[in-house]
Amino acid sequence: MATTTLTITPLDSADPAAVEGAYLVRAAAVANDIPDFPTPSWTQFEAGLRVPWPGADDHHWIARDGDDVVGYLKIELPTLDNVEASFVEMTVRPEHRRRGIGRALFEHTVAFLRECGRKRLMGMTPTTLPGGPPRDPGPSAFAAVMGMQNALDDVRRRLDLETVNWGEIDAMLAEARAASAGYSLARWRNIVPERYIVDVARLDSDFMNEAPMGDLVLEAENVDPARIRAAEAARVKLGRTLISTVAVHDATGRVVAMSDLARQADHVEHVGQGITLVDPAHRGHRLGLLTKIENLRYAMAELPGMRYIDTWNAAVNDHMIAINERMGFRAVDAWPNWQMEI
Repeated sequence: MATTTLTITPLDSADPAAVEGAYLVRAAAVANDIPDFPTPSWTQFEAGLRVPWPGADDHHWIARDGDDVVGYLKIELPTLDNVEASFVEMTVRPEHRRRGIGRALFEHTVAFLRECGRKRLMGMTPTTLPGGPPRDPGPSAFAAVMGMQNALDDVRRRLDLETVNWGEIDAMLAEARAASAGYSLARWRNIVPERYIVDVARLDSDFMNEAPMGDLVLEAENVDPARIRAAEAARVKLGRTLISTVAVHDATGRVVAMSDLARQADHVEHVGQGITLVDPAHRGHRLGLLTKIENLRYAMAELPGMRYIDTWNAAVNDHMIAINERMGFRAVDAWPNWQMEI
């Protein structure tokens, strides 16, 4: 049954009822669409309405059916790179789906992006893998019906630290240490030491040049030390924690590989795997494996209570998938990267 009283209005971060309504839409959608995820962080959601992420211009709306908040829309407009693109999170409470609310939010999105001069809309949805836990097919079907194209298949894998084979992890680490003579490790929590920040920025900038991108139309980000420092400040306000380990080339003192893990505010058991990168000139020394496992060990000491680690890889990224599978990560669901020219 279609709704007849739908309104779409900007989300006022100073309106507690509206903010709570938007948050509850997201929480209900996560519980329905990806039930193995933790409840979304209230701290991060509420702070995210007030704290701009460096290089992003975020816009938020809510959809009401009468007085009930039934939908939430977030549009991120990159401002430093990829200025023709947009990243969209569109959510409708499960019990209100298939009533035209999603279509209304989508049409609102397209109209807004055209006004902003953006040419491209992007987003992701969870889908079922063969033999994996079932996922609601609605979000992906909706994206396809709206005319979006799947530009890249990602697969989410999860490591459960209570069932991991630590003997295998230790064997992998021994292999990596044996192959990485001439390199040392450095670690930090949240703040990149000043002596490493230029190298970290360089590696971070190269991420999109090295990761499989399929048909996604995205340019590499130009990350510099100022951008890193701004992200660190924003992360504190959002209540997030970032744990990082890097490999330093002893002969030059330069950072040539890195891996990190992040935990959101309000979450204890659940952690997300961030980037793992190796400078192409230093490949063949198992530095990606070294930094990833060493950072896992470091994070377990820094983030007590962590149990689950989720990581996303392009389905064609055979090298990283092989490492993750050997560590004990197991595929859970697929995440198509939807893209549409507008």
